[in-house]
Amino acid sequence: MRPTRLQNRFVIALLATMCIGPLTGCPEDDPEGNNTTNNTTGTNNSTGGTNNTTGGTNNTTGGTNNTTGGTNNTTPTCTSECAAIVADAALTTACGGAAPDGFAAACETECGGAQDAVFGAASIGGAAGAEVVIQRLGETAACPTSGTACMPLTTDYTVESNEAWDACVSDGGTYVNIEPTISSAGRVAGYEQIADLLWRKATPPSGDDFISAREIYATDEGLDSRIQRREDEHYPPVTDGDGNKLRCRDEGVPAMDPKRCVGPAQILPLLNDAFTKGAMGEEPIVQAARIDAALLWFFHISTHKEATTCAVAKKDCDSSYAYYTGDKPREGGIGMAGVVRDVAPDTHDSIWDGILAVRCWRDLDGGDEAADLVMRDTALVQMDKALHHGTARIVADRVARMTQHTGELKRADWTFVQILGAVLNRDATTRDATKASTLAAELAKDVDAADPAAVLNALNGLYPCP
Repeated sequence: MRPTRLQNRFVIALLATMCIGPLTGCPEDDPEGNNTTNNTTGTNNSTGGTNNTTGGTNNTTGGTNNTTGGTNNTTPTCTSECAAIVADAALTTACGGAAPDGFAAACETECGGAQDAVFGAASIGGAAGAEVVIQRLGETAACPTSGTACMPLTTDYTVESNEAWDACVSDGGTYVNIEPTISSAGRVAGYEQIADLLWRKATPPSGDDFISAREIYATDEGLDSRIQRREDEHYPPVTDGDGNKLRCRDEGVPAMDPKRCVGPAQILPLLNDAFTKGAMGEEPIVQAARIDAALLWFFHISTHKEATTCAVAKKDCDSSYAYYTGDKPREGGIGMAGVVRDVAPDTHDSIWDGILAVRCWRDLDGGDEAADLVMRDTALVQMDKALHHGTARIVADRVARMTQHTGELKRADWTFVQILGAVLNRDATTRDATKASTLAAELAKDVDAADPAAVLNALNGLYPCP
């Protein structure tokens, strides 16, 4: 596709102004607490029979045709593919040896809105495929008599059972704000607007769509302003030779530790490149998938980062909550919450419990700076464990859907999986270095060489419970 003069002007202007690597010329951002407009949520997904061009959420006409008698082709249906999953012994094993009564009907209902995921699960087969559908239905709903459902730890905070915790503000089951408004919610709403432009359309996004999406991304105090400075609190701060802490927003610092300075060193260059290539018409579906994965990566680390810094800035608990939920209730949720709730509702609930644990800690430990670091760590570990499980389920679901796609759509799926799957590497290595190595090796392969079952088996082994 030949770029228009408008697209050429956009790229020239973008290259002249974007901040890549060391943030030379980048303006200093205001604190996290500054207010922004909370934009409207996006609308989801194309309907049944048409390919969802970006592979972002739902549906292909899909599946692999089964031949009968050598000449007649039978097009797969939700009924046939769900029946195949039920007939697979791996499903009974996954459900603890109990026959999953009602599973087929529930699977068919789910298939109506997620056909490519269910067809992909059936085509992969075995435990790897069955788990995709089990997670989509919710383990308790999918395997109601198994007795093997994931259970919270005795130290976990949940609204239903929190004997290890004193009564606190979270006990009503909703998040209670510390500040009256939460600016981070506007950034999540921006993600929804970008999604509608780039990967929730029934047609490939145009160059003008990428230009409009980047304008949303670059809104004052929007996504770009925080990605430029985002640090991953899973890694120690960057220091100079005298042990003084350095900020990742400062010139030269991101190159010193790209893992800690993940926003400016890794996510920002990826996004700038994807917006530029998309505006020029270079594999727009792939570029949209790169942007989607990068923004979910940002939400993942921001939810953890803000919960961590809430120890010294209480309002950061609000930002942590909003970066996951978009400041929406448990039964709703936009941004990362909307994606996780779609592919793994039980995990979504576990992340919510973790967010409420963080808020409970900061209610019980209410000084300007936290004093009870044991309670802090208990809450952070609970939330972080669930967050990683949520990211793993997003990746797994995309792997299943990828098996139903071809061409650029399949490349977009795999690009998404490679970006977001790599986010799990540090945590996965601490859980099981062998399985983490298997996952990393698969993610390093080209799309046509990748083994979907191997990826799913590694993810399932690493992340059995949230």
